[in-house]
Amino acid sequence: MPHFPPSRQTTRSPMANMPSRKAKTVQVWTQGRRLPVWVSHCLRSTGFTAGLLGVGSIVGFCLWMGVVLILQPHPPRWLIQTLPYFAQSWGGMPLQSLEEIETELSTQGLEPGNLISGASLGTDPQLENLRLLPIFATRSPCTRDCREIVELHLYSIHGDRQEWSLQLLDQLAIQGPPEEQVIDPILQPNAGVVGSIHPLPLQQVKSLKADTLPGGWLTLIGRWQNQGSPVLYGQILHVDPQILRLHSLLSWNSPPGRLPVWQNLDEVGQPELIVNESVGLEPRFSVYTITQTTAAAVATRLEAISLNQLPLPQTTHQTPYRNALFLAQHGLWSEAHRRLTDLKTQLAEQWSQGLEQQLQLVLLHAQISQGHAERDWSSAGQKLLAQLLDGQWETALASLEISQTGLETTTLPLLERHSVRLWQRLTAFLQVNPSQKAARLWGALLLLAREDEAAALEWLGQGQDTSVKEEFEAIAAVLQPTSPDEKSTVTVTAPSDSTSSERTEANEITL
Repeated sequence: MPHFPPSRQTTRSPMANMPSRKAKTVQVWTQGRRLPVWVSHCLRSTGFTAGLLGVGSIVGFCLWMGVVLILQPHPPRWLIQTLPYFAQSWGGMPLQSLEEIETELSTQGLEPGNLISGASLGTDPQLENLRLLPIFATRSPCTRDCREIVELHLYSIHGDRQEWSLQLLDQLAIQGPPEEQVIDPILQPNAGVVGSIHPLPLQQVKSLKADTLPGGWLTLIGRWQNQGSPVLYGQILHVDPQILRLHSLLSWNSPPGRLPVWQNLDEVGQPELIVNESVGLEPRFSVYTITQTTAAAVATRLEAISLNQLPLPQTTHQTPYRNALFLAQHGLWSEAHRRLTDLKTQLAEQWSQGLEQQLQLVLLHAQISQGHAERDWSSAGQKLLAQLLDGQWETALASLEISQTGLETTTLPLLERHSVRLWQRLTAFLQVNPSQKAARLWGALLLLAREDEAAALEWLGQGQDTSVKEEFEAIAAVLQPTSPDEKSTVTVTAPSDSTSSERTEANEITL
């Protein structure tokens, strides 16, 4: 037998005899909750309906546009105003000659004025292709100046200069302000005169062109005159070359007969529009800033600068600012300007544009009021009144001590005639400066003129300073007549006459 060497036995792990396992991938399938059948049906129906509505809307719009183009082969005005330059390239737009426009207006009893170039209303290059046409009607019954503007038409021009045609872009109905609105500022209290609600005519067009202004600017003008200087009134209008529209922005009136003017008061940005509404020695200006609001299109508006309180930095004491506005609201412009100037110095870099606009508005009034007080008037009484209206209490008191002025016999009638506006200023000033001696003396003199010496002394008795009473008694002894008969012979000018005199002389130095 063959001999085999002993075999070598190897030791194997028990795991080696076990069958090998292959790695398996386990996939777990999850299924969301199925929607109810009726919900799926509704969703499919809704989508199908929305699709039908969309297609139907498009088809309906196309049919509507087809009918519009058949009946009126030019674009509707809303499209001209919404998409002006797209509409201009549409083709088939209505064009008219000036003769055709005149014929059309004459059938309506209207008459065209002179065409106004858009370039004369502003510096925007888009205005060069625009023309403005005022439309006049004849008032009846009427004896003079019977034509009034009833509409404004905005046109674009087409063709060469020799034979160009006009395309109507926009038209605006015009109506003047009621008479009561125009004459109310010049009426004296208790005068017994009431203006009618009948609208006054607007008869002229005046350009308000200025550099850096958006679009074109103009005003319509009318005149009201009964006695003395005429009162001007009108409307401010804006031509928007972006959307080819006319906008009436505000109505204005000017008792001194001055047109609105542009003036950059704060020397920042665009100028402000100033309307002079002064009456006699009372400076009164409305100042408007240009604002733009963006909606479907950009609209230009005029916003009045007010004397309402604006927010200040939290660390700033509010009282000086409130007192300054309070004094300005009661006609003490010079004192209000001094206080606002001090506040501006205090705030320095925190001084806002809104505060600067208020300061410039107060300064505009203060310059006129102070100019009246420093002017050489034809009578000492007028100068004294101007000083009192400006709040120059010490200066006015010193005027009484000057001999040969005639104030000894005219001061009390003067105070009585203007007691309402003087008392308003005095009480406002004394609320801010209750211990101001000269102002208290003038308050007592005003009560002496309106009532009697007992009322004046009682009012002065609210304070504890006896020296003020003694000084008042000394002044009263000079101003009062020595007998009742003399007091009755003092001539008092009628309120309407004094106001007319103030208007005539004050107009020489107002804007």
